[in-house]
Amino acid sequence: MESGYDREQVAQSLKESAELAEWFYRSHVQAGLKDTNAASKRDELLVRMLVYKHLQAGDFLATKDALLSELRWMLKNERPLVPRGALDPAMFARHRAKLLQMLVQRFEAPLSAAG
Repeated sequence: MESGYDREQVAQSLKESAELAEWFYRSHVQAGLKDTNAASKRDELLVRMLVYKHLQAGDFLATKDALLSELRWMLKNERPLVPRGALDPAMFARHRAKLLQMLVQRFEAPLSAAG
């Protein structure tokens, strides 16, 4: 095990983030699109739901380096792909890139700062 990297803790954190993102996404969809930023918010929540669901389980969680490699691969290859449920594909892509860049920075940081 890498010093300070806890696969189970990271997996649990990603699982909780996926569940929370899904709850917010479903709540937002049910509440309707009542404000001018609704499409952007909905696409951002959709990105979070899909990214965290993908990340919550996988062999890449075994090490910090493997997780970083997966995140960088997703960023480079624009994964997850824009789903039909996205209201604005370009906005979805911007939110996806922003989230993946933030996650790369989070896991690149020294463990005491990222923890």
